[in-house]
Amino acid sequence: MHRVTALDGLRTIAVLAVILQHYGPKALANAVNPGGLGVRLFFVLSGFLITGILLNARRTGADEDRGGILRAFYLRRAIRILPAFYLVLALGVALEPQIRRDWLWHATYLSNHYVIALGHWPRAISHAWSLAVEEQFYVVWPLAVLFTPVRRLGPMIMATIAAGPLSRGLIFAFTGSALFASLPMTSALDSLGVGAWLAWQRRDPDRRSAPVPSWLAALGVILVATSRVVPLPEWVSVVTGDLAAAAAFVWVIDRVSRGGSAVSWLTWRPLTYVGTISYGVYLVHNFAGSLGVALLPKAAARWVESHGWMPALVVTLVSVLLASASWRFVEEPLNRLKRRWPYLPSTHLPTTSQAAGL
Repeated sequence: MHRVTALDGLRTIAVLAVILQHYGPKALANAVNPGGLGVRLFFVLSGFLITGILLNARRTGADEDRGGILRAFYLRRAIRILPAFYLVLALGVALEPQIRRDWLWHATYLSNHYVIALGHWPRAISHAWSLAVEEQFYVVWPLAVLFTPVRRLGPMIMATIAAGPLSRGLIFAFTGSALFASLPMTSALDSLGVGAWLAWQRRDPDRRSAPVPSWLAALGVILVATSRVVPLPEWVSVVTGDLAAAAAFVWVIDRVSRGGSAVSWLTWRPLTYVGTISYGVYLVHNFAGSLGVALLPKAAARWVESHGWMPALVVTLVSVLLASASWRFVEEPLNRLKRRWPYLPSTHLPTTSQAAGL
């Protein structure tokens, strides 16, 4: 498993979709839910890349090396994710009284449960719920991949996928809230697990050449589109919606990671650059809007919050500038430290820079 530049282009699409959800036209957000789809794409990508790294490390190392692989994984993840996150959280504390009051929820990566406790999406920090989900996943998933017997890894991944709809269905049955059903880490396990399944398929030379079937993507697209235009019972959308999107996205990721002329546009340098810094863009985009509201005159602040293509474009540009500074002066220098903690001393494993922690 090597670094695929086109996947960075795919990350750009995902983060732009999230910005459109928060600042773009309301009609688009209501009709398409681009932010939800963007986060789902991030989840599938993370499951694919992280699982591929862990499987590669496990295949290369002996059983007695698994503890070392685990330590290296956590150290490298901490270096990649924590400094930028806490820097942006400090910005949020400075800008938002609500974050200043409830910062501990976010500092301990419990933002998804914070939203459940509030009962609604909080201003400026709402996007941190998905970061919390991924961090909670990163705590348990390396243990599962590294210490599950090889013959049981496939069934374990399939059980992980099944756990996502089951979690959402049970929570919805008890609470009647689609919001509550979607927020726990267990409810995202189908998206993360589908990505892990693709990595598992790729680890087998006999299966590596077999692409994800197109009918899986078609089924996913049909189910997602149907839920947008047909008034299905809410529990059906809650249980099946995320899995349908993940099925479509795993096909996309499979095709993109294989390369070819059809996806070469995703390697356009501006796209891959934004994809490289997409973690920072995701972190700051809501705060970029809050910063504008706090610093601009009232009329301009109302324009930022007005939802439209131009506000979304301005927030995107500001977010890219802030994320570029974070990448240049914080993230990239710290990323070099990861070389001190290789997964295995004698192996050449893929970089985790694409697994940006969303």
